[in-house]
Amino acid sequence: MLDVRFGAGKGWFFGAVRSGTVGYDAGFDLCEGCAVPDPEDFLTDWQRRVERQTAQTTELSRRMRDVRASASAAGGEVEVTVDHAGGLAGLELTERALRLSPDELSRTILEASRRAQSRLASRMNDLVTEIYGDGSETAGFIGEAYAEQFPQPPEDDDAPPER
Repeated sequence: MLDVRFGAGKGWFFGAVRSGTVGYDAGFDLCEGCAVPDPEDFLTDWQRRVERQTAQTTELSRRMRDVRASASAAGGEVEVTVDHAGGLAGLELTERALRLSPDELSRTILEASRRAQSRLASRMNDLVTEIYGDGSETAGFIGEAYAEQFPQPPEDDDAPPER
């Protein structure tokens, strides 16, 4: 059983629950003649929001683990695949790559890796927007975090198509 009392001025309610008491500042002003929200409706709505947020977060976590992105270097000598965290998950070298100097090969691998990570950031942004909705603070926060971590590499006219 929940015993709810509302106070005057800044809105708050105080509920006594079997195991103890709970206080909450609802952040709204009560005024004379204003409708007082039904505490049961408020708690039911709050519980629905928490359940929806939990389901969305669980779904996001599950789907993020499966996201990968691949990209090739401009000359096509190297293809890199990165996992959901931007870590190397795959590396393919062509015969042409094996004829490069060690310095050229390392630069080519890093170029392809940066392209793949940038594509990963774009895919993660699409995923969080799909789950949380366009304009969501959560989607914006996660999308921006990936974009900052894995920025768009400089434009290259010789870049192979996105995969």
